[in-house]
Parts: sequence; structure tokens; C-alpha cells
Amino acid sequence: MGETFWTGGAVVGLRTELRLFFLPPTWPSACEASPFVFTSERGAPFTTAGFAKMVARAGHEAKFKFGVHPHMLRHACGYALANRGHDTRALQAYLGHKNIQHTVRYIELSPLRFKDFWRS
Repeated sequence: MGETFWTGGAVVGLRTELRLFFLPPTWPSACEASPFVFTSERGAPFTTAGFAKMVARAGHEAKFKFGVHPHMLRHACGYALANRGHDTRALQAYLGHKNIQHTVRYIELSPLRFKDFWRS
């Protein structure tokens, strides 16, 4: 897995290709103290396994009846944006999907997708 760096307004994910993720303006300014998005108490970058364990522990403490993993945060973001009515193509670009079919699943499950459909 690649590394993720804070660039003062965007997160750069380095895996097999470059991806930019723009953070909301409410993101803590503490991120500016480190080039890494997720750091330990000592300021060192989280390992992939360490972050996965933290997310799994949070799911366990929340008493979920299923295992929780970090990729679920990505899905939660996709569903939240779809539920807010964002355009499918914009959502596709934001999530970095090459195939629109990977994005459509978020829209199909949105309970609000036809809300105000006929209103101007």
C-alpha cells in the first residue's frame, strides 16, 4: 500500500497512480504539522496494519455485528455524497472510479435519489 501525504488543502495518495483528495475546510489544522494525514501519538505515520486495527477497534466498541475495515470509510463517503444529491459524474471523478458502474451503486441505493425530481 502506498503512503498518504497532507499538502495543505489536499491529500495526495500514492499507490499505483496519483490521486488527490480534497479535505473539508474544517479539517484540523494540526495536520499541517506533519506531512502525513494519520499519525500516532508520537507523530510517526500510521502503518496500514495499525490504521486497520484502529478502525476495527472502533467498530468493535460501537458494537457492530460485523467486522469493520478502513475501506468502509470510502464507501461511507460515497453514500453520503450520493445522498446529498451530487452528480454521478462528479462523484465518479471524486472517488477516482474509471468505470461509471462502480459509482452507480452509490446512487442506486440512495433513498433520496428521486426527491424533488419534478420540482424546479
